[in-house]
Amino acid sequence: MRLVHLAIVATLAWGSVLTSMGRAADQLNLVIGSSASSGIPISTADLRTFAQTGTAPTALQSILSLMPPETQAKLRTALQANYPVDVADLEQRAKSENGVQVLNSLASATLRPGPQGVSDLETAILKSAANPQGFNLIDFIEAYPEPVLNLDINQIEALMQANESLVAKAAQRVEGNGVNPPNPPNGATPTPSPNP
Repeated sequence: MRLVHLAIVATLAWGSVLTSMGRAADQLNLVIGSSASSGIPISTADLRTFAQTGTAPTALQSILSLMPPETQAKLRTALQANYPVDVADLEQRAKSENGVQVLNSLASATLRPGPQGVSDLETAILKSAANPQGFNLIDFIEAYPEPVLNLDINQIEALMQANESLVAKAAQRVEGNGVNPPNPPNGATPTPSPNP
């Protein structure tokens, strides 16, 4: 279930972890339907800037302006959060029947159904989870072994509805229950996160 949780969290938010092939996503492309060419591109640099500073570059600001301030704040919190995971356990769960089912669903939502799409997602999840600070959404996008990570909003929404209880748990974690806060800027002392 932890793989399901992390995979769904990764899709909610739209790092410098590179894949062994040297390719990495530098852009998230939000699409409706099966055509990647009709998507809304968002650079990972813009996402990182927004996560770190709260200021959105122009391209991202046009998308954020469609969201209420509360949703923008939740997105920023999700982008900042680091989720501690046991990589070996996560890898085992990815191979389980439930893990394979979730990865297949997510691969379809990335417009890359099939074994290669599943492999790319598994690579991104495991590489970003191996970060000593924990799994992070921006690191996940950057670890994806293609230049662009496409996400079909309709398929993601359907997947989230089908896994409503897991999405609720993810939202709780994003709101601060057990999630490591982002590293503070300029060497400030971090405050410990509360443990439920």
